[in-house]
Amino acid sequence: MIFTQPLAFITEFVEQLDQGIRECATNHKLSTIQRYWLSFCLTGILLSNQVCWAGFERVGLETVLN
Repeated sequence: MIFTQPLAFITEFVEQLDQGIRECATNHKLSTIQRYWLSFCLTGILLSNQVCWAGFERVGLETVLN
């Protein structure tokens, strides 16, 4: 399975996380790149069932790099 977009429920989770950060400290937030990267990593962990960069490459990043 190859993914190019994070799963919808992971995107929602990251948005809620960002909202929680903003509520605790109004001058802090996740940047767009941080939100995308966290969503990508969580999706990779879920789809590859491992915390391993090589596994992430096989299910997602390989399509971005090639």
